[in-house]
Amino acid sequence: KITMPSGKAIEDPAIKPYLSQYAGQELTTGAQAKAYADHYILVHMNKASAGKTYEEVSGEFMAMSQDKTADPATVAELGQLRQTLFMGNTLRGLLLNAYAFGTMGVIAWWGAVAAFVGSGLMFLLGFLGIWHRRTVPVEEEVRLGAGRVAAPAPAVG
Repeated sequence: KITMPSGKAIEDPAIKPYLSQYAGQELTTGAQAKAYADHYILVHMNKASAGKTYEEVSGEFMAMSQDKTADPATVAELGQLRQTLFMGNTLRGLLLNAYAFGTMGVIAWWGAVAAFVGSGLMFLLGFLGIWHRRTVPVEEEVRLGAGRVAAPAPAVG
């Protein structure tokens, strides 16, 4: 039940080109999930952490929480940022997983269409073979092992 952001929420130039086409829509497709994950959540995560990853912030937090001389307010702020980045990475992972399965669904759909077209073509060819069988006179048929041998192909010289 994610609604794509709109209005002032997507005015950032790093967001608008990617999300404006989905503004205000309910997130229901893989393409929307990828756009939201890569161009909304990730942009906000990078702004909050000044471009640092969860792993970098978590390492700083762990080191600072071991340091007895560290400012408790700074440690708490870093812990909050660590939690925010963890939740952002988790949500991005879930959305990108939805994108992957959406892509696989599209591929499977076109594979099914191709299989049905192929089966229709094979049905048509089978029908034409049966029709051809009924239109060839018996004396013109070439049957394997029936005594009549097909003429050999001319030698290429």
